[in-house]
Amino acid sequence: VAASQSATVYEAHTHGVGQYTALKGAMGEAVMDKLLSNHLKDSGNWQRLAKLGPQGIDSLYVKLDPKGLPKDLLVAEAKFGTSRLGNTVDGCQQMSHCWTSKRLKTTASYYRSNRQPQLARFLEAAAEGKIRYRANVSRLSMTNDPFTMTMTMTPVKVNYSNPTQAVLNESQAKSFPLLSNQVKT
Repeated sequence: VAASQSATVYEAHTHGVGQYTALKGAMGEAVMDKLLSNHLKDSGNWQRLAKLGPQGIDSLYVKLDPKGLPKDLLVAEAKFGTSRLGNTVDGCQQMSHCWTSKRLKTTASYYRSNRQPQLARFLEAAAEGKIRYRANVSRLSMTNDPFTMTMTMTPVKVNYSNPTQAVLNESQAKSFPLLSNQVKT
């Protein structure tokens, strides 16, 4: 770990749990984005969309057809360690259709105001459940003895009939070892 990263971790740890939690969240999002970007680059014409604020969707990717029109959507949320999908004040669980649709509408407004009406319409249709989208929760976990870092990506079953709940499809989870400092004897 670089000296500046170590100093940031120490500073966040000594100045309170909230800052440390934010740092872990940012780290999980960065690792997830790197892995997803690499994977999606190999599987088609995917582009990462803008992230709008700290309470939004962690990562949003759109796949474009050969004409540049949106044809698929991936909603991704990052977690660190044992953190769980939370419930919001409006009763929607993170990654549920209720939670996602509100954030897709906000993102659609952003793209409409930036003169990208086709993308805005596509996001609005996904928010309304007219277009099915993919969803994924990525969990970054670390152990100290020996030091390892692993990202596990788990698909979410988007439940349109019960839009306030998200169901993780644990049977399709895939783990990616990222770092390992194992001493061979």
